[in-house]
Formats: sequence, structure tokens, C-alpha cells
Amino acid sequence: MSHNPEAEDAEAPSSTVSVRSIAGPAAPEAKASPVAVPRSIDIGPSEDEINARRYEAIVESSDDAIISKALDGTITSWNPAAERLFGYTADEMIGKPISVLMPEERHDDMEAILGRIRRGERVAHYETVRVSKTGRKIPVSLSVSPVRDASGRVVGAAKIARDISERRRSEADRERLLHEAQQGMQLRDIFLSVAGHELRTPLNALRLQLYNLGQAVDAPAHRAAVERAEAQVDRLGLLTDRLLDVARMAAGGFTLDPKPTDLSLLAHDAAARLREEAVRASARIVVSAPEPVIGRWDPTAIDQVITNLLSNAIKFGSGRPVAVAVRGSGDFARVEVRDQGPGVPEADRQRIFERFERGVSERSYGGFGLGLWIAHQIVAAHAGRIGVESSAGAGAVFYFELPLAGPPEGEGG
Repeated sequence: MSHNPEAEDAEAPSSTVSVRSIAGPAAPEAKASPVAVPRSIDIGPSEDEINARRYEAIVESSDDAIISKALDGTITSWNPAAERLFGYTADEMIGKPISVLMPEERHDDMEAILGRIRRGERVAHYETVRVSKTGRKIPVSLSVSPVRDASGRVVGAAKIARDISERRRSEADRERLLHEAQQGMQLRDIFLSVAGHELRTPLNALRLQLYNLGQAVDAPAHRAAVERAEAQVDRLGLLTDRLLDVARMAAGGFTLDPKPTDLSLLAHDAAARLREEAVRASARIVVSAPEPVIGRWDPTAIDQVITNLLSNAIKFGSGRPVAVAVRGSGDFARVEVRDQGPGVPEADRQRIFERFERGVSERSYGGFGLGLWIAHQIVAAHAGRIGVESSAGAGAVFYFELPLAGPPEGEGG
């Protein structure tokens, strides 16, 4: 069979072409080689397509309603979360004005928000109300951003709407509980004031009767019994005074009368006044105040602070000595009351200065849990500070510091 090159060329598939030199005529003996050319090349999705798909997935899976709209307020997209929140499907809302979701009193929202979008501004965390398909008003937080074309011109807006109904309910509950607590405190303060005043009259009468009885008895045993009764009446009187102090402070009636005062003298006087109480607790009071420490303070109020701290130290000091130290340092004075009781746990060192708070069980120790709170109020009114230093099982040091200049003008009222 004879060889026919032209026939082979005619039978070659259409997907091949001859490659020829473009430098000049081909040599007669040169034969072109057939080369296959693919019909199409799959290079995969472009980066823009990948980003678009990623954005679409985020919008579709978001828990927040994501809505886009034109600059005239016409809705152009509506994600599944928007359907769940407002009850409308995408088919029902695309092409409708965004004002469909606005209650009548909020129709101005659309122009206000779109006005800012047209200026290229972003609206962040704007809290308002929208209406669902069923007519339910939904509190929402909106974030709206301008959408720009390739030239940077604002052509629309993208909005994220978050349902804040649960947060609003929680806020309402907190407000209600706060209001109830404030009412309860007001009623308690009224009760304390009334109780304090009403208790004073029978206590004064009882104190007078005990005094007369003490004058009439001669037997030592009877006289000792009268003295014990008088001590209990004095204790009731002190508790009554504390009730009145609390009521006065809560009502804003607590005022200071600052004047030149020797803090060392106050410490000595308070220790002398509480010496019998210390003896009954098998304790003794040691005062270290070798020199006067003069400042501008309310002597009655500061005496009450020292008395409260000393009384607590005697009560919780386990029958061991209680030490009081007074010293001046620069522009401040410091008083320390040290006991050797069980100490104050670190977790309680702030709490015990609050009203009606206690660092120990009330079954073990009496009192209302008011002494330290009253002391804190008085020291704070003098622009000072009060605190406690303690180690478990090693006692506690309660201290307060006062500026020698006293409280600022007008403080304490």
C-alpha cells in the first residue's frame, strides 16, 4: 500500500492544528507536527466568587436579622433570621419599604437613619422598636452601614437588627427589685426611728426606778442585783441610740460639729468609760497615746467611733488585753484598736462595714451589726478612711485615719 501524506492530513482530528514557523517559508522536507488544543480550561471560582459565597453563608446562618435596602428605603435582601424575628418571608418583604416594620410613632426613624447613610455615616447600636407581622412590638438594637459601589458612591444600606427583648426584661426586673429594696429600706428606717424614740421613754422611766431601788436597799446581794439590772438598761439605751443614729444617717440628718479636738484624750476617755465592761469580759484595755494629737473633728462623733471599735474588741477579744494606740503622722492622725480574738477572714473585711452585716454568727454574739457601719459613716464624713488588718487566729487591728484639717466645708450634712 502506497504512503499518502496528504490523506493523513485530511484525516487528522479537527482539534489539532499545524504549528508553522513565522520566520520564513518552511523547508520542503519539513513536516508540521499535530498539537492538541483543549476545548476549555477549568480554573475554579475566582476570589470575588469565594468572598461572595462566604458572605452569603454568614448572612444565611446569622442569628441576627440582616437586611439590605436601597436609599429610598426599599428592601433588597432579607435573611432567614429576619424572617424568624419579624415573621415575614423574603418574598413578602423584598421590594417593600422598610417602614412596614416601623410603628407609627417611629416612622421618622427611616428618614433620620437614611439621611446619615446618604452622608456615608454608620449608625451603631441604635435602640428602637419594630413591629412583627403579628403586630407585636419588638425592642431591637440596630447597626446600619452604607453600601458603596465600585466608585465609592453610596448606593444603599446594610442593617443588622438584634432582638433585645430579653435584655429589656432583665433590666425591668432589676429596676423593680431595686425599687422594692429601696421601699423596704425606707420602711425599715421609719421603723428604726419610731422604735428608737418610743423605747427611750420607758427606758428612762426604768432607769429612774432602778436608781430609786438602789438607794432603798442595803443588802450587798440586793445592791449587786440592782447594778446588774442597771447595766442591762444601759445596754438597751446604747442599742436604742444606735437605732436612732442609723435612722438619722439614712434620712440624711447626720451633721458634724467640727472643732479643735484631742484624739489622745478621746481615746483615754473611751477606755476609762469601758473599763468595767472589759473587766466583765476578763479583759483589760491598754492605751498608748503619749502626746496630744489635735485636729479639727466632731468630738462626739469620733468618740463614738473609738467606743464602737473598743466595744467590739472587748466582745471578740477572747478575754485577752485590748490595745489602743493614737499617733499623728504628717497631715493625718491614726487610731488603732488591736484585739487577740479569732480575727477577720479576708472575704469579710469589706462587708463588715456595711449596714446590718456581721463577721460572726449572731447566735454567738449579740448586737445589730451596726457599730462598724456607723463608724464608717462618721469617718467618711470626716474625709478619712477606716479598715481592718487581720490574720486568721491572730486577732485583728481596726484602724481609722483622719486629716488633721478635718472634713471639707459643708461635709457631714
